Amino acid sequence: MPKHSRIAGSFIASALVALAAPLVAAAPAHAAGGAATGGADVQVSGSASTGSPNSGASYGYTFLVKNSGPSTADAVQLSAPLPTGAGFTAATVNGAAGACTFADPVVSCSLGSVAAGGQATVVVSASAPTTVGSYSTTATAASTTSDPNPANNAVTVSVQVKTPSVDTIKVSKCYINGGGEMLIKGASSDPTARLFAYRPDGTLIGEIQNGGGSRYGGTVMAYQPYDPVNVTIRSTSGGSITVPTTPFQI
Repeated sequence: MPKHSRIAGSFIASALVALAAPLVAAAPAHAAGGAATGGADVQVSGSASTGSPNSGASYGYTFLVKNSGPSTADAVQLSAPLPTGAGFTAATVNGAAGACTFADPVVSCSLGSVAAGGQATVVVSASAPTTVGSYSTTATAASTTSDPNPANNAVTVSVQVKTPSVDTIKVSKCYINGGGEMLIKGASSDPTARLFAYRPDGTLIGEIQNGGGSRYGGTVMAYQPYDPVNVTIRSTSGGSITVPTTPFQI
């Protein structure tokens, strides 16, 4: 082969190697199977124990923090500001207390490390605002480990606070027996309500069994000479009724 042909061939081969080198260097690093290496995809979802709590009533939020990997998420934190007017009661992480703090209005919880494929559950107990309306809270999860998908690190949960419904109370018996006892038989349209009897000045006489008791067909309470000629019965579901303590039965 002529000398100038060998030189030309060597030059062309060197040029092709030089052109290919940048292409190899620019290719991204991939793990086996094509998945990107490193990072921890932390994500959070949430729900409320009820979508329409009564004003001032107890309700709660449950937040589920997951790590889709591929790495362990270190020093995971969840931050959840409560709605304006809501009251904080308690917070737990995986059923245990002590990992959360409250600095009005924000609940902050330390979840520690969450392994790839693992999760942690945060439950926040609160009391609903006393003003009727729509309220939202946005919980955010974060980690000191890099996150390849920060778009799923927050969730917004909304509730519609409503005015409590008022129950109806029926009193079918109220009188003083010869043994110096007050007998009242009452029932509420709300079977879960508790009933309490009060004097006109607001002092408590006692609790009445919802639906009546077995003795004398009603609830027995100690009678005092200063007890009034009427008694007001109020329920924990908002209802009330005033009846005389002179003997009557229906």
